[in-house]
Amino acid sequence: MKRDLVLTTMPELEKELDRLASGPVETAGVWSFAQILEHIAASLEWANGEKSGFLPDGIPMVDPALGKKFFARMVRSGKIPTGVQNDAAPSTRQEGDPLAQMARCKKALARFLGFSGTRPQHPFFGFLDESEWKTWAAMHSSHHLSFADLK
Repeated sequence: MKRDLVLTTMPELEKELDRLASGPVETAGVWSFAQILEHIAASLEWANGEKSGFLPDGIPMVDPALGKKFFARMVRSGKIPTGVQNDAAPSTRQEGDPLAQMARCKKALARFLGFSGTRPQHPFFGFLDESEWKTWAAMHSSHHLSFADLK
């Protein structure tokens, strides 16, 4: 069952990752825990300007003004809506190595927190300032981690 998890800050995200790292973890939905962590790591790597496979190449951009309104509404609700399609996301379950993916996720998070360059334009929300990027990363991770919990 999906949890009602709301994370909007980096410390909250770090605490939740540490909690889940104590494992074992079970998931609801299609993705395994390793896939969830891989997706979160790829999203953070992408936000750092790294080629991570998080989004397909050539994804169309939403009108930035509309995106900013949607972002503000999402932040007010504290949650990312379910059902948003990402053609680069897996459609079948693969167990993978959750320990390796947790390590990748934590390394990506550390690089994200220490990042000082120019982040890419978000295809749905447009250009985000650093505070908005951190909120997005926490909320995006929270959305996916809501499908995982300790057994």
